[in-house]
Amino acid sequence: MIKNDFNFIHVHLVLGVIFVIWLFQLFNINIPSIPFKKKTKKRTILPNNSKNRIDTVNKKILWSYLIALGLYLSAEMSTANWFTNFIQGSYGYNEDFSTKYLSLFFIFIAIGRVFGGLIVEKTGYLKSSLFALTISTVLFTVGYILGLSGFILISLSGLFFSIYYPTMLLTIKDIFRERYTYVTSLVFSFGSLCCITTNFLMGFISDHFGILKSFYIIPICLVISLCATFYIYTETIA
Repeated sequence: MIKNDFNFIHVHLVLGVIFVIWLFQLFNINIPSIPFKKKTKKRTILPNNSKNRIDTVNKKILWSYLIALGLYLSAEMSTANWFTNFIQGSYGYNEDFSTKYLSLFFIFIAIGRVFGGLIVEKTGYLKSSLFALTISTVLFTVGYILGLSGFILISLSGLFFSIYYPTMLLTIKDIFRERYTYVTSLVFSFGSLCCITTNFLMGFISDHFGILKSFYIIPICLVISLCATFYIYTETIA
């Protein structure tokens, strides 16, 4: 639409219409009622050992969760906000070309969210999260280094991006059994703070040093998030 001389008002108007249609459709969804059943056996997400039973808030693991999920969220949101600008500003392509790769990124995320649960249930939540973040970090970093020929790898990383965040959130309840709602709220708040800070830094660096250098921040966020996730894994499972 931008390529064909539509302005942003028209673009957002189209998006608004789509959201209104989706909203009305949401009211028509038939949600089945699930009868309450008394639990006979408690299902655990992680292996049943003493190491993962962290009923009190362990500060090191808490901070690891905040850093891991906060910086991951920054990486995903920054990709959504800056990927098209990165392609246009660094390599001179138009909106039509650059948005195709961003669309592919979100298509892969959608596919991963649909089918990723099947893999997660078989391999375990933390192990799946660590694996997904490792692959996405490698794909994104290599894609960034390769430049034009690596754009498809950045888009493909969305397939593994999709698994990490919701799966890691599910592990909070099993690790912080007594205060998981408190920890979850901290994760959401810290994630928002990380997104704001990261986008501010990318804008600042882009203005002073160029969009190509500012895009470095995303792989850095992924690497730090991966290190924090690995620490959580070793402290709770390994």
